[in-house]
Amino acid sequence: MGGTGATWFKYGCFGCLGLLGIAILMCVALLTVAWMGVRSESVERHAFTPEIPAVAFSEELTAGGKIFAEVSRAELVLAPAEPDESLRIEATYDSNIFTFEEHFEPGAAEGEPWNYRVALRRTGGGGWTLGLRQLLGGSTPHVHLYLPADVPIDLDIDVRQGGSNMRLGGLWLTSADIDVQTGGVDVRFDEPLRRPIDRMSISTSQGGGNLSDLGNASPRTLDVRYRMGGMSIDLRGEWQNDADITIDGSMGGGSVWLPDNVNFEGLDRGGIEAPVEAELKPPTLRFTVSSSMGDIQFID
Repeated sequence: MGGTGATWFKYGCFGCLGLLGIAILMCVALLTVAWMGVRSESVERHAFTPEIPAVAFSEELTAGGKIFAEVSRAELVLAPAEPDESLRIEATYDSNIFTFEEHFEPGAAEGEPWNYRVALRRTGGGGWTLGLRQLLGGSTPHVHLYLPADVPIDLDIDVRQGGSNMRLGGLWLTSADIDVQTGGVDVRFDEPLRRPIDRMSISTSQGGGNLSDLGNASPRTLDVRYRMGGMSIDLRGEWQNDADITIDGSMGGGSVWLPDNVNFEGLDRGGIEAPVEAELKPPTLRFTVSSSMGDIQFID
């Protein structure tokens, strides 16, 4: 019996060493493929400044144009343009793997909204080695959108398997639909918008989200939905109007920072005491909250 045990131990060790050797060979092969991909990159860099109609600021104006942005396996960055700049787009990508498209559609008639579409999609190889390529010095595919502050804009953002960073403070946004799947998103309003945004929808899945100073956007309707990842929602800022807020989480925890200059409905918090003067009545935030397989924590 002792001999049999020793034999099993010996062959078991040989088996482990064999598996370790196979794992090492596979790692070397992946690194080799990734390195060859870096050496064969065909990096393209483009900058576009489409001419969009100038618009005079008006409280009655609902939209000047709509921007559709679709990004896959890449980074998307949104930020305000310089004060004297119009819409500007910058893109960097490996043309062996990605396809970039951009298209401007003017309004059908003078004064009607225009559409601008930009997309960066992975259409070639790369697969699991894309991350290794970047670690080995390869290029990071990205699209940067610089938005003018003096034009009312609807945003429609779709990100797949990539990160997104959006600094939207000071802009003139009329609506925003942001959908991020398998990736993180960071949305910030570090200063108030030109006027409160009418509607904002943010949806994430398989990735974390951070939403900061949403009060500076003062959305009349805010819909936040997240799945399989955490979400941080900061509602602080300068609220200008009432808002209907829906928060729906699943398979991930959420944290909500509440402002101190509003009233609340739908939460076990009373907000602030309203002044006697009707015109000074503070905004009311009305909440509809649901969660499963994860708690949502409200922080005063």
